[in-house]
Amino acid sequence: MDLEKQYTDSNGIKCNILAMLRREPEWAANIFQVGERAMVALEEYQAFNSVRNDFDAYLHAMGSWALSGEPKPDKNDYIEPGYDKRAPCVR
Repeated sequence: MDLEKQYTDSNGIKCNILAMLRREPEWAANIFQVGERAMVALEEYQAFNSVRNDFDAYLHAMGSWALSGEPKPDKNDYIEPGYDKRAPCVR
C-alpha cells in the first residue's frame, strides 16, 4: 500500500489513503464500485476479443479458400461452439 501518495478530501486538506478512507467513506465505496465495474468490463472485453480472434482466423481461411481449389474450411475448426455465450451482445 502506498501511504506516500497524497489525496485531497472534500475540505481541500491533503492526506494519505488511510486518512481519506476515514474522512470520506462514500468516496472509498465509490472507488470500490468503479473498480468492480472495471473488472466486469475487462472480462467482457476479453471474451469478446477471443470470439473476434476466432472469427478473424475463420474469415482469413475463407478468403484463402475462395482463391484456391481447396475444400471449404469448417467453421467449427475455428470457432468454438457456444461462442455467442462467451461474448456480450454488441450493438
